[in-house]
Amino acid sequence: MKMNKFFGVLMAIAALSFAFTSCNKDTDVIKLKANSITLTVGESYKVPVEKASGTITWSSANEQIAVVSAEGEITAIAEGQAVVTAKVGKASANVSVNVEAASEGGSAPDLDKPADGLLQVVIEIPEGSECRGIALKGTFGDDVWSGEDTYMGIVDGVSVGNAPVDGNIYKFTAIEGYANWYTVTVPATEAMEFKVCLIFAGDGSWQGQATGVALHDCNFSTLEPVISGDGQCKSMGANGGLLYLSIGGWNKSECAEAVKYNVTVTVPACEGAEIPAIVGSFNDWNATELPMTLVEGSTYTIEVEAQPTEEFKFAGSVSGWDNEIQYYDEGDPANDVAPEWKGINNMKFNEEADENNNIVLDFSDAAKFRWKACGEEEPVVEPTE
Repeated sequence: MKMNKFFGVLMAIAALSFAFTSCNKDTDVIKLKANSITLTVGESYKVPVEKASGTITWSSANEQIAVVSAEGEITAIAEGQAVVTAKVGKASANVSVNVEAASEGGSAPDLDKPADGLLQVVIEIPEGSECRGIALKGTFGDDVWSGEDTYMGIVDGVSVGNAPVDGNIYKFTAIEGYANWYTVTVPATEAMEFKVCLIFAGDGSWQGQATGVALHDCNFSTLEPVISGDGQCKSMGANGGLLYLSIGGWNKSECAEAVKYNVTVTVPACEGAEIPAIVGSFNDWNATELPMTLVEGSTYTIEVEAQPTEEFKFAGSVSGWDNEIQYYDEGDPANDVAPEWKGINNMKFNEEADENNNIVLDFSDAAKFRWKACGEEEPVVEPTE
């Protein structure tokens, strides 16, 4: 009898242990915002983490090709492929790393400084990322930005070398002996602003803007430029000089292939709300062109084709931008910045998609999100703690 009672206690302990293990086996979570990247030898990239339930341990399966730091920064060592793994407990996520050789010609081209009053912009772009040409768009000699249609309507042969085109547009030319390097010279002014853009045939949008713009490591410039988060360069200086820039990529390129994405979004509740539409650079920001299909409740879905780096957001399928989805910005009371509702930020497909190209977004929290039109006649909803 005592033996049976002893075994009973053992069985109870085993059951509790199993239950405890079962309840905790799925608590380890790690999700990355990138599942594949391409770097050139010597280049580094810090992997963005979307969610992690604990301390991340990083490792590389081939450190002769790419190494990774304890903070998740990958550095390309040699040409080839490697897999970098992020691990939290028993959960893990991988990033495929493709390392390419550095640009032909070695370091950046060492060019002579142009005459006073001229700015020479020298850029390095990702290999094979331009098909029709690259242009500099901005305020050269005046404070007026060139018109979108004037710029993006350029086709091969219209703009030659550094000759200006209608609307103060200048086209880059390739630098001989340096693959993927281009240059253009423009008049310099004290408060000039510009962006580097791909040229599209007969397209009036800004979809070809450069992304990931940074001062190049080999910068021989005498200037002190400011580069904003959207890649716009400011405060070049009236004396001109040389400006070397690295271009990380483009919002969209005519020579890049599109990818199919399955997008599912849960929108804010609103009586009589219209069907949401997905809108972005992939459809020239046409806010009413692609209404989504109802799944259930306030959840909708759609399949779209877009390039991974393209941007998107959501608007009303009938009202368009008059009824976009907004988020609540708490402001900064300490600096007298009042809270307000703002349109949600543009998102990129490659940053939101999982490894199967599925994107799932939830804007249903009424304290944080709303339809613009629904909120215009209602008091501002204060976020809850």
